[in-house]
Amino acid sequence: MLYIDKEKIYEDFIAVYSRVSTAQQDIQKQIQTAKAYIHNHKIDEDKVIWLEDDGYSANKLTTKEIPKLQELLMLIKQGKVKTIIVYHRDRLARNFYEYVALVKVFYKHGVKVIFTASNQPPFSKKLAIEALYGMFAQSDGMNISSRRNDTNKQFPSNIFGYQRIGKKKDVKYIPNPKIENSLRSFFYEVMRIKSTEDLFQVIMKYKKVLNNKQYHNLLKYLSNPFYAGHMETIYGFEKLNHVTPIVSLEGFQDIQEVLKNLNDDLVAAMTEATKHSIVTPCCSICQQSMTFRTAELGESGYYICQKKHKKVKIEVTQLNALISEHLNQVINGIEIAKVEAEVVAYLNKLKGNNDSKLISYNRKLADS
Repeated sequence: MLYIDKEKIYEDFIAVYSRVSTAQQDIQKQIQTAKAYIHNHKIDEDKVIWLEDDGYSANKLTTKEIPKLQELLMLIKQGKVKTIIVYHRDRLARNFYEYVALVKVFYKHGVKVIFTASNQPPFSKKLAIEALYGMFAQSDGMNISSRRNDTNKQFPSNIFGYQRIGKKKDVKYIPNPKIENSLRSFFYEVMRIKSTEDLFQVIMKYKKVLNNKQYHNLLKYLSNPFYAGHMETIYGFEKLNHVTPIVSLEGFQDIQEVLKNLNDDLVAAMTEATKHSIVTPCCSICQQSMTFRTAELGESGYYICQKKHKKVKIEVTQLNALISEHLNQVINGIEIAKVEAEVVAYLNKLKGNNDSKLISYNRKLADS
């Protein structure tokens, strides 16, 4: 007869713990991040226990009043769980002392903790360090910002080139068929670029192809792993199974190398093309403020008349040069000796007023 040790069956189980405080919060966002980690690290899903405290506030309740967290602690003490996957430290506890108490339990039973939030440092084996991190768990602003950031990475409300289909945990992102091919071509052309000149030409080309997008928007698309169906975390790139990629992850990483090598020249060119003047000029015909227009990469931006007086146009570099020349003429026309005399006269006036006030105050003190 085959003997099965029931305790041994559970020994290697991994627990995924998730918690939200209110019904308005979506616990599925934490679960989805854990699923991405499990999938990308090829963890056997039959070995995963899912524990969810939906609607339990760590600010209002102690750890002993949160049911699934207590179940997690019981499994740990029974030796059935040796690894915990949790989104953020503040999902375990918001109170510093309660968090330290949990950490001591993890240490005692040799439990490994994996945090999936992108801004979370790895779980430390040193209590002093983990206690310091526990202090940060009490900072709502930092944690809320982090969760929103990760949520936006995984489930953006609107992202160029994609159609969002479905709601909450069933949401899917599929490429917009109207611009999918153009966007894919943009990525693959940048991937093959060898020089700054080639990069300028490709960006200028797709600025028009992709509905005359701004330069910084095009650069943002090239730098966003969402288009490769991934998000970046402290563990590397995690696959987003609900996103249909437009470019491969390998292709995306090649693009980052291109941008890294040509970054300085690209930033300088973008700055020149989008740089505004010191002041906004007015049209000499209608006297209305002129409108700024970006130029081709590496060239100076320019101003045109709002009323479309076609001959009234000036580049930013020309305008700034005229302003600088005029200021130099004004400064050079200042009579230094006259200015010095006026400043000295003004300072003497101030000194006389202060001397009069001082005499008045001294008399009042003498009479009191």
